[in-house]
Amino acid sequence: MFHSKEAGDLWTQLTALACWIVFLARPLVEDRPLPWQKPQQHLTPQRVQQSILPIFAQIGSPARPPKKRGNALGWPKGKRRTPKPRFPVVKKQPAAANMA
Repeated sequence: MFHSKEAGDLWTQLTALACWIVFLARPLVEDRPLPWQKPQQHLTPQRVQQSILPIFAQIGSPARPPKKRGNALGWPKGKRRTPKPRFPVVKKQPAAANMA
């Protein structure tokens, strides 16, 4: 599954970090049940993860916004497109029909 020992170690650390974030965020989040869910007093890790998005929105991202690259050129005007080659349909017959 992992390409190297280091990749496995990093994945293990990332998983542990994600578990700690969910554990530490439990007192900070409000329960936001989906329409079919009952409200809970003691939030489960799944319910914490479901309700943590507003906290991440307030914190923001350290990444810069993506650069605009402009519009793609597309197909040049006036250049005609060549149609794709068409091939006949090959219909296979049963083996008994070929022998007769």
